[in-house]
Amino acid sequence: MTLKPELASFDAGSINLGGARSLSMIRPFSTRRFDDENSRRQAGIEIFDLGMLMTALRMREEGKLDDPLYFQFVLGPMGAPATPKSLLHLYEHLPPHATWSTIGIGKDPCRWP
Repeated sequence: MTLKPELASFDAGSINLGGARSLSMIRPFSTRRFDDENSRRQAGIEIFDLGMLMTALRMREEGKLDDPLYFQFVLGPMGAPATPKSLLHLYEHLPPHATWSTIGIGKDPCRWP
């Protein structure tokens, strides 16, 4: 069975999620490749900070991601603050024709029972 999702999530970098039980998402640059054309067209790129956005734009320049790009800005305590100023700063770096959305993370996202 071959799955054909409309959109697949792609984290454009590593992030330390902090908290009492710290959790880090480690994404070495070499593993962030989309080799087939279908994957590159279906990537929804999750952005936690400006560094991740710049990595995604570099991947676009290298032909590893195709236009139009879709970005999901994830704002909150682990990356860029959930403020209008942070969102505007990220928005100002978007390439033409990119689409975007944003979500906010709560104050204690790593609290586990």
